[in-house]
Amino acid sequence: MKYAFLSLCLLAAFLPIACSNVPPTYNNTDNGRFHNGASTPTSTPTNLGGFTSTPTATFQPTPAFVNTFTANAPNGIVYANSLIYVAQGDGASVSQVQVFNSSTNASTWTWTGSGGTPFQYPNGIAVNSAGSTVYVLDVNNTSGNGTVYALAPAATPTPITAWTSYNGTTMSDPGGIALDSTGNVYIADTLNGMVEEFGPTGNTIASWTGDGTITPVAVAVDSANNVYVADGNNEKLWVIKVSGSTFTVTTSWALPYSYSTYISFYGLALDSSANVYVADYYKSQVEVYTSAGSLLGEFSGNETGATPLAGPDALLLYNGNIYVADYDSNTGSTFAGIIEIFGPNSY
Repeated sequence: MKYAFLSLCLLAAFLPIACSNVPPTYNNTDNGRFHNGASTPTSTPTNLGGFTSTPTATFQPTPAFVNTFTANAPNGIVYANSLIYVAQGDGASVSQVQVFNSSTNASTWTWTGSGGTPFQYPNGIAVNSAGSTVYVLDVNNTSGNGTVYALAPAATPTPITAWTSYNGTTMSDPGGIALDSTGNVYIADTLNGMVEEFGPTGNTIASWTGDGTITPVAVAVDSANNVYVADGNNEKLWVIKVSGSTFTVTTSWALPYSYSTYISFYGLALDSSANVYVADYYKSQVEVYTSAGSLLGEFSGNETGATPLAGPDALLLYNGNIYVADYDSNTGSTFAGIIEIFGPNSY
C-alpha cells in the first residue's frame, strides 16, 4: 500500500505515542495511493492563504496520445543517454527500477537492489547530467525510513554511495528526488516536513521547512536552480530560490483542491521555459502552469487511443513529448501501471 507508514504516523496524532518530526498540522490522513474514483476532473484552484495566488487559466491545445508501455506501479521516471529509468514500487509485489530503451520503449535492464541490498519501495529516481550516476530514492516498507542509493548504471549497477539521513534526522517516507545543474540532490522528505539539499555524495548542505506545515511530496529544479516543491498538506506549489544554504520563497500558488480526505500526491516536471507540469494523483489529470502560476492547460488521458489517467504519479519531458507515469492505471488491476506518451508538447 502506497505510503502505508504515512497513514500510521498521521493516526498517531490521536494516540499517546506519536511519530517524531511530523509537521505540526495535517488536514488529511492517508490510506495509500489508490485511485479514489473521482468524477470528471475540474480545475478550480483556490487561494489557501499565505504567499500564494490563484492561477489564471490561459488554456493551450491538449497534446494528442502517442504511445504507451507497461511499468507496474511507477513512482518516478527520468531520461539519460538513450535510456528511460522508471522507479517502481507498491510495497508488496513490485520493488525495482526498470530501464527502457528510449527509442523502442523495450525493457533493457531490471534492477532489484543496490549491491546485496534489495530495494523495498523505489519512490523516485534522478540521473546526473553526465548520465554516470543514477540516484534511487527507496523507502523501507516497515519503518518508512528513506535511503538514497547512488549507482553507476549497467545491467547490474555498481553501488557508489548511499545515505539515509540529514544531519542525524532519518528521512521519513520521502516522496521525491531531483538534481540541480551542479549535481546537488534535493529530497522531498515528506513526514519530516523538509526539503533537504545534499551534495552528490550525500554531504548535507541546507534544508527548508517552509511555514512549518508543509508536507513536501515532490520536488523539481530548473536550469537556474530554482526549486519547485509540491506540498500535499496545503495543496500548494512553492517556488524557492537557493543561494548557498539560504532558501527564499519567490512565489507560490494553490493547486486544485482534490476533495479528498487524504494528503494530496503529486509528481513534477519542468520544461526549458520553466513551465511546471503537475501529475495530480487524486484529480487523475496533469496540469500545466507557467512559472508564475498561470494555468496553461490540463489533460486526463481522454484523448483518442489513450487510457484515461487513474493515478498519475510522475512525469518526464523527452523528445518533445510528455511521458505520464500512471501508478494504478485504469485497467481494472491495482498497480497495473503504464507509461502514457502525449505529444507533441504544445505548452
